[in-house]
Amino acid sequence: MAILNYSTSISVDKTMSEIQTILIKHGASKIIFDYEQGIPTNLTFMCSFKGEIALFSLPCRFAGVLKVMTKQKVDSRYRNQAQAHRTAWRILKDWILAQMAIVEAEMAELPEVFLQYGVTRNGERLYDYIKSLDKNNSPLMLN
Repeated sequence: MAILNYSTSISVDKTMSEIQTILIKHGASKIIFDYEQGIPTNLTFMCSFKGEIALFSLPCRFAGVLKVMTKQKVDSRYRNQAQAHRTAWRILKDWILAQMAIVEAEMAELPEVFLQYGVTRNGERLYDYIKSLDKNNSPLMLN
């Protein structure tokens, strides 16, 4: 089975707009897209949770998508950087939508489903902070 959304024709701009709509509907008060050489590479959004501001930063790593498309030998017309961008943003949008469904169903709170993408006071994503810890000091590592 090929990677999700590999054949999408929906533009990155349209997908980014859809993501904004989803996040705003769920209380985002600020949404920022980072660009590298004119290509959107990261989404950061802010929302209020129990009177505090929470910041989340989600990378859109399209290089991994292209690598998987190549490995899975999807049709060659889809194995290019532009298609990888479209596919990666669609996957991210679908994931955000799924997380919001969990929040809407009251199965979890918004910060809980986005926790790994939470930004610490030092400006680092929580996942990156935990990943950088020595295994012996990490509260998440079992070894």
